[in-house]
Amino acid sequence: MEKILLVEDSRVIARMLAHRIVKKLGYEVEIAPSMAEAAKLLESQEGQYFAALLDLQLPDAPNGEVVPMVKAKQIPVVIFTGQDNELVRDRYIEMGVVDYLLKKNLHEVDYLVRLLIRLKRNPAIGVLVIDDSAAARRIICDHLNILQFQVFECDNAGAATGILSKNRQIRLVIVDYILPDGNGGDLCAQLRKTYARQDLVIIGISGQSEGKNSARFLKSGANDFLQKPFTSEEFQCRLIQNIEMWETTQEIQENANRDYLTSLYNRRFFYRSVQKWYANCARRHFSLTLAMIDVDFFKKVNDRYGHEAGDQVLRGIAQILEAFFRESDIIARFGGEEFCIACVNLAPNQAFTLFDKLRKKVQDTPIPSEQGNLHVSVSIGVCTFLGPDLTSMIQEADQQLYQAKGNGRNRVCMAQNNPFPEHLQAAAEASDEGDAPLPSDHFMGEGI
Repeated sequence: MEKILLVEDSRVIARMLAHRIVKKLGYEVEIAPSMAEAAKLLESQEGQYFAALLDLQLPDAPNGEVVPMVKAKQIPVVIFTGQDNELVRDRYIEMGVVDYLLKKNLHEVDYLVRLLIRLKRNPAIGVLVIDDSAAARRIICDHLNILQFQVFECDNAGAATGILSKNRQIRLVIVDYILPDGNGGDLCAQLRKTYARQDLVIIGISGQSEGKNSARFLKSGANDFLQKPFTSEEFQCRLIQNIEMWETTQEIQENANRDYLTSLYNRRFFYRSVQKWYANCARRHFSLTLAMIDVDFFKKVNDRYGHEAGDQVLRGIAQILEAFFRESDIIARFGGEEFCIACVNLAPNQAFTLFDKLRKKVQDTPIPSEQGNLHVSVSIGVCTFLGPDLTSMIQEADQQLYQAKGNGRNRVCMAQNNPFPEHLQAAAEASDEGDAPLPSDHFMGEGI
């Protein structure tokens, strides 16, 4: 659902807004020049609009009658009007519209675009409100509901940590300084032990007027602070600004972890993440499987069809890998035509079967290119034995890959005997003294 209802009797303004929204966001805009036309669209397009932009002065509704009609359909409403009147504005804000913007301010069109982005994205974002005052929580939660966030609330620090641990979609916490079981600054410091600033936004609030609480919150790790009482407009602007900063940080972090060509994880992310898996597997006696995958005769593809075709082959292989493996597995492009896969809880016979199926899948899947469909094969080296460290396991998988290529390519090779006998003996001795291994369903992923 990516439709916006625009109710505006000025054809020039309607076209300008629609063009801007389509160009910037790609959302479909349906225009109604009157309240009657808007009513028809609402009836015929029931449930299709995620937001509505409304003018207050229409030929058949000169006093804003269109606003309650649209709100009755549970559609978030943004007023875009030429009526610059504070009393009128306050009345509609009290009614629960998302915002009240003026046509005469061109910069508000840019803000409108940002607001529409928020209304589209906010339903996936959770916000936790922590305040011992039920009345204060209700005011804040009402604002958040208007902006379409998922809203969670509680009145103490203890409940807050439990809610956060069970609801991973929570990305923002709004916390009052005075709590029945401590204070917001201490809670903020406690949360920062688990959640980094780039992972969880914390906004402190306080009604105490001496001004010390803002510094206490910020020194404890809060991203921002609001002094009570605050206007709905200030609250909304601060909220949007903090969420946008969080999204920008997430985007930068994601780009740093991804390969630019295939959008798979890169070598740096693979080592950092799988190192944690290795530590868990070594401690809990779980299996860890690594596979090195190389595209056969890739240089010939580049030489015969060009580098663009080679890039399309790499993207095609990446798509096959993403569709083939579990979400819990880690897939990375190591460089050139080489990929690496990490899986947990695979028995050796399962691993060989799995990667041989992958080999056949690649062999049988045509990869579209400007030169027509291309067919390639892959060689795969697999390591299923837990080595003394992650690097040694990758080297073993690479050695098996070298053997697969030496044996004729388009095949899977893996060691039948443990290439790390000294590590096996050390692990066995440690196992006699340590805890019993957990069942496989206690770890990430499912069995293949």
